[in-house]
Parts: sequence; structure tokens; C-alpha cells
Amino acid sequence: MKVPGHCNLPPRPTKLCKLFKSGSCSRGTNCAFSHDLKSQPCRFFFVGGECAAGDICSFSHEPLDNLGRQQLHEMTGPCRFYHFKGYCNMGDKCVFSHQPISSEKRAEMEQSLKPCKFYHIHGKCDIGENCFYLHGEATPESISNLHEEYDNFSSH
Repeated sequence: MKVPGHCNLPPRPTKLCKLFKSGSCSRGTNCAFSHDLKSQPCRFFFVGGECAAGDICSFSHEPLDNLGRQQLHEMTGPCRFYHFKGYCNMGDKCVFSHQPISSEKRAEMEQSLKPCKFYHIHGKCDIGENCFYLHGEATPESISNLHEEYDNFSSH
């Protein structure tokens, strides 16, 4: 039974089409995902407080609602401070996700952590526990790479 005043069109898609974002979606209006970039938050605006594109930016600079924050988190991923240090100084204003992550995602993130050059080469880091880089155990290979990088930098 049809309800007067309501149409039987599917709800408007809100999740951005990844193919459209990369310029390769051929489905057009038949696509199940949104092709409206303005519905997506601008990560530069929300991360740095400004966007070089300004008013001509294809993405939204509007205050974030829950859906906008979720979309931003999909773009930026998990907060390394929150998930590795147990806290984040940005709190609710953080542009990265504080939502629980799987053990597989955590392991993937741990693999991507780079050792702190200062801590591993000089034995200390002035930033301390607020440093984004790894101060714990590092692999011999990563230490060797740091020394090589340091030697290359010093010889210039």
C-alpha cells in the first residue's frame, strides 16, 4: 500500500563512492553511493583549521555532526595516540577515530610505527611520552636504517 505524500524512491546515499572520488565511477545516477563531495568533510580544514582551496574546495567546511565526524574518521583512520598511549590530548576535537579497533588493525598499525631517531640514536627524546614515534624495542633492521639515514643526513 502506498502512503500518500511518500515516494518509493530509495533513500539518498550518504557514503561517498570511492570510485567517484578517484574519478572512475561509470554508474552515474545508478550508483548506490554518493557522488556529492560537499557532503564529505574536508580533512585539511578539520585537521589544520584551514584549507588552501578556501571557498572553492569540493569538500565541506561546515561544523561536524555525528555523521560528518564518522565520515572524517573513515578518511583519517584510528588515532595513534589514543590507541597506543591510551589517551589523546585532543579529546572529542580529535580528527582521528577513538572507536575500538580489531586486534588485526592494531597489529597493522604497530607494524607501521617508526622508531624515534632521537631516542634510538641519542638515547633520549625531548618530547618524551608525547612523541609519536616508537621509544620501545626496535628491530635491528629499523635501527640500521635509522643510522644509515642519520649518516646520510650528516654527510651533506
